[in-house]
Amino acid sequence: SRKIQRGHRTQSRSKKETLDKDPLRELIEAEVIDHSPQVRWSDIAGLNSVKNMLQEIVVLPTLRPDIFHGLRAPPRGVLLFGPPGTGKTLLAKALATETGAAFFSIS
Repeated sequence: SRKIQRGHRTQSRSKKETLDKDPLRELIEAEVIDHSPQVRWSDIAGLNSVKNMLQEIVVLPTLRPDIFHGLRAPPRGVLLFGPPGTGKTLLAKALATETGAAFFSIS
């Protein structure tokens, strides 16, 4: 941790404070991360089987990790694929909203 001399006092600057002022970090947070997409499952028309699958594989284990372990452990990942305009990003945003996770929009 760095020390900053101000007058007669010495203040310590933590790594977190240093990282908060990093321009690359600020750019990523502004352009890539959406902390609150506010898309709910009810906002998505159709795709009921996909929504149910995502809830079972991602949302429920996130909310109740004590139940999902051993043989009931969820898969390690989910791949959403298909042509443009089929709702993949909307599903991912709803998933981020329901789990309280940050949504990374990378193209």
